[in-house]
Amino acid sequence: MPKQGHVVAIIDDDASMLNGLSRLLTVSGFETERFASAEAFLGSVAVSRATCLVLDIQLSGMSGIELRRRLLN
Repeated sequence: MPKQGHVVAIIDDDASMLNGLSRLLTVSGFETERFASAEAFLGSVAVSRATCLVLDIQLSGMSGIELRRRLLN
């Protein structure tokens, strides 16, 4: 059972994948926040709230791999 206050950030530029993953995780008891780009995620408060990221590695703009590198620095 997921702990309260834990947020899964889903970052994907494919709207159907974004919505599907969000629904699946929400039904499983997770709180989710959805973003269509790495840049949108970085500009949100979810950067400090998210305890887990689900990243598409082939995003338009900044890739998921670039986002991961940026968050680690």
